[in-house]
Amino acid sequence: MFDRFPRISKRAMGWIDRMSIPVLFLWMCAFLLLFALPYWLLGFRGQGLTTGGGWVHFPDCLYFSVVTFTSLGYGDIVPHGVGKILVCLEVMLGLAFLGVFIAKLTSSKQSYHLAQLYARDAQERLEDFSTMLQAHTDECVSMLELLKRNERLPRGMRKILSDADGTVRRIRSYIGFEIANGEFLSETPTGSQGRLLRRLTQFVGAIADMACYPKSLHSQKSRRIARHTVELCEQIGRLVEKVSTDRAVRSDNGKLLKKCSAVLDQIEIAEETVADLLKS
Repeated sequence: MFDRFPRISKRAMGWIDRMSIPVLFLWMCAFLLLFALPYWLLGFRGQGLTTGGGWVHFPDCLYFSVVTFTSLGYGDIVPHGVGKILVCLEVMLGLAFLGVFIAKLTSSKQSYHLAQLYARDAQERLEDFSTMLQAHTDECVSMLELLKRNERLPRGMRKILSDADGTVRRIRSYIGFEIANGEFLSETPTGSQGRLLRRLTQFVGAIADMACYPKSLHSQKSRRIARHTVELCEQIGRLVEKVSTDRAVRSDNGKLLKKCSAVLDQIEIAEETVADLLKS
């Protein structure tokens, strides 16, 4: 049970953070009524509220609930028995609620600017990742052409694939962290999201074509790196699939997942083919 507490508290804080000020005010009014009602009902059992003139009626209970919730405490109405427990609960709830309410009022403008800065930073990061993926894609296409002409590669294939794998690992870590700690996809421009997913789809195809072309034992190590890279791309697609609600983004993400699945099968067939050639 205690293991679930951080997750529950995180969801509660997220729910409060998304709540608007009018809705928060309505909740406050509802709590005032919810506490005033048991104060009034407990009065029939001698456990409610009293004044100098005896037990109080419902309007006085509502007045006492407001005074207690706001921690004013005039002392003109006194709780008895179980009513004291309710008073303690209402004071603690009121302090927390008013703190959130005041913070909402003072930080609404600041939150807007922070959201704008966050969205701009996220967009820049996604655009940078898209540019890096395009560079890796172009390099894979160029290297494949050299391989087909039996020319020497400027860099080793394993080095090329390892660099690409490192880039995808950074993208996976960034998106996974942002999704786990906030409303990443809802606060980031969908154009940047779709562009990154399309770049990933193109990159997956290019890296598979390059890694699966050589038919030698040495190329098996490169294919293992390529397979790991494609698996990371598939993980990115699974993360986006869980939280994205935009139709265009989901469409681009579906193409990425479909491409990853086909490429993993392609790499597996290439590995088995080379293994059979080596056995024979």
